[in-house]
Amino acid sequence: MKTFRFLYIYTGILIGLITLPGSLSATILIATPNVSPSLSTESKEISPGVIKLNNRSLPDPKEPNTDIKNHESGLYALNAGDIIEISIYNREDSDKMITIDPSGSISYMFAGSVKAAGKTIPQLKQELQSLIGLSLRDPIVNILPVELKSRRFSIMGALSNPGTYQLTGTICVLDAIAMANGLKTGLLRENTVQLADLDHAFLLRNKSYVPVNFKKLLHEGSMKENISLQAGDYLYIPESHINEITLLGEVNAPGYYEYADSLSLIQAVVLAKGFNNKAQKDSIIVLRGSLTQPVVYRVNTEKIINGEIMDFVLESKDIVYIPRRTFYSLEEATKTVITTFVQAFATADNTKLFNAVPEPETK
Repeated sequence: MKTFRFLYIYTGILIGLITLPGSLSATILIATPNVSPSLSTESKEISPGVIKLNNRSLPDPKEPNTDIKNHESGLYALNAGDIIEISIYNREDSDKMITIDPSGSISYMFAGSVKAAGKTIPQLKQELQSLIGLSLRDPIVNILPVELKSRRFSIMGALSNPGTYQLTGTICVLDAIAMANGLKTGLLRENTVQLADLDHAFLLRNKSYVPVNFKKLLHEGSMKENISLQAGDYLYIPESHINEITLLGEVNAPGYYEYADSLSLIQAVVLAKGFNNKAQKDSIIVLRGSLTQPVVYRVNTEKIINGEIMDFVLESKDIVYIPRRTFYSLEEATKTVITTFVQAFATADNTKLFNAVPEPETK
């Protein structure tokens, strides 16, 4: 007989303990309704029984979908390789085209060598006026952006021409995919098929995950997912044929591992050379399905090891996260797992090297 017991309610998050025939026990975390349609969780069948629950939404960590501001707004920080034009009002010999050198510096007339990288144009203008003002009376400095080479984004993975591209004007996700000549395709039974795993595609911005439902964007034409890109953005679209699971966090060898039918959670941990001494073994997080609509499980591996409950059977593309401590909410658990996953991809740049994102200190 199936039983469902609510353990507690914490900040709008329900945590339910599900007990099914065969002593299989897992905790499913379900978020409460929220305004964001982009990131949500839902329940899914757990053999041999089915628990049917409503879809819920997660708080949206997405940054505001604003277009890239113009450079005079002061939001864009200069970087090495950028070309700027500097002039002083009413001095014809002052007009200079300057490229910021690899060290991030420029050299200009009376100012000498000045660090430009990391500064906005108004900030650099103010500094140059102060320095030149030591030699000239009340100079009026003007700086114009000529070519901002550091304004780039990367789009990698299952694309015809992945790489790093110049960010000129307003470029959205669909524009970026088009610049990379579209998604990679292949032949299956003489039919052309896309080789992209849209469920696990992601956008990383300033080391933070930005939820984009690539499947809704590309298959349903949902233009609200077609957000504007910013300098430094990293898009990754995995290949669909890869049959792997991902282990992250407090194991001795985090990384990708080939998935075999009926691979269990404990077997996967053994593949990763076991837990390390920081692992919180009673609160293992398994994220299944798409990054924007995941099903999230919390599994007590201590009870599995002690023979109190059956092992948890994994599925291909599951993301397993071994934390240092118990999470207090679904929002916290899901954001940590997804952030760790996407940062590992971006940092490793398609290698098998993984490092967990540092977790917040326990209060």
